[in-house]
Amino acid sequence: MMTPKDKRMLRLFALSLSAAGLLVAMIGATLEANAG
Repeated sequence: MMTPKDKRMLRLFALSLSAAGLLVAMIGATLEANAG
């Protein structure tokens, strides 16, 4: 059983996870551009 608070925490976790993935992708692209 999930409470509304649990759902909000889950959504925040998913958001931070995708934001971190985006950041990693951007840093990776920048490093590749500098190396190339």
